[in-house]
Amino acid sequence: DIVLAEFFDFGCNVSWPHRGPFHDIGEYWREFLRMRLVQLAELRDRLVPLEATEDDRLTLSRAFQELMGLASAIAAVAQHHADDVARSSRVAITHYDFCGRNLLVDHATGTINAVVDWEWGAVLNASHDWFEGFDDVGEDCRRAIREVAAAQGVLPGDGVFWFARADDSEKESDPDAANKHPPGVSYNRERMADLFHSKADSGDDARRLRGETVAYWLFRVCDELFPWTLSAHMHDPVAFPFPEEGPLRVVSSLVRQCRAVYESLPVELHVE
Repeated sequence: DIVLAEFFDFGCNVSWPHRGPFHDIGEYWREFLRMRLVQLAELRDRLVPLEATEDDRLTLSRAFQELMGLASAIAAVAQHHADDVARSSRVAITHYDFCGRNLLVDHATGTINAVVDWEWGAVLNASHDWFEGFDDVGEDCRRAIREVAAAQGVLPGDGVFWFARADDSEKESDPDAANKHPPGVSYNRERMADLFHSKADSGDDARRLRGETVAYWLFRVCDELFPWTLSAHMHDPVAFPFPEEGPLRVVSSLVRQCRAVYESLPVELHVE
């Protein structure tokens, strides 16, 4: 069984009445997105009245409306492909901050004696720690870790979609990449579509391939939809003031980033 993890909200989901347990990852994502829509509405109702002028209030309200429209479209995809996501996803207890600084190692023998700092632990896709962790060991080491995990079958489909994101070496090969794509998201959505089509043409099980693709995509797009800075602000506005950029710039940036990730999903998997 799966429950909504605290790390998704920096604690602000503790009062959400439907936190599980859920029987599969598809059901989990549907409830998670329903929670996000409610949180966005609450944040909108809190921030819009604080704007100085009527024009500013209207502009911010429209930005929230666009962001919530994207969230609804994401939820529709999650609902439509829920069975395939549940069928293809292998879940496990994950650390969510799995990296060198959280390993206690005996330097004399190289033995890992303990893994510490579990406050963000959650039941997620079994691949998560291997493909998203180790942010303190350098990209070459991270790539080697991903390749070992993929070869061992940690992620169905050999981890192909986790490799669809642009890493630093790819960005260096395209100096103008930062000017072409919003910050904070993968800029090679064409590569993800190519990978999807190449695997579909290779005769892979179609339902498993759809499920793998949507499961990866849901994690990425939900990560952009409501960053921890906003969750922390909702949980404790005094301890975590709203980002200095101001509501309109923050929400407008979220719209751009969510739209970019939303459009990275191969068009065959969109829901009309």
